[in-house]
Amino acid sequence: MELKSWYFTFSVEHPLRDYVQKVNASSEAEARQIMFHFYGEHWAFCYGPFDDADKDNTKWANEKGKFIFNVIPRTISKGDCL
Repeated sequence: MELKSWYFTFSVEHPLRDYVQKVNASSEAEARQIMFHFYGEHWAFCYGPFDDADKDNTKWANEKGKFIFNVIPRTISKGDCL
């Protein structure tokens, strides 16, 4: 199955509140499982899928381009959970 990019935000109380975590996964359910593996319940929202799984983005904005976040340098995927 083709990998897509999913971006996860964190709550305003979280130390990573100004960042998004990029997750490469084949489905939203898989992306959420990966986030739970790394962060437990300590994240806010999931956005995607996006077709940029092969790109190395450093900035991310919502669909309207209004909010810009720094992308955590390390993209995570299912292989990182083993």
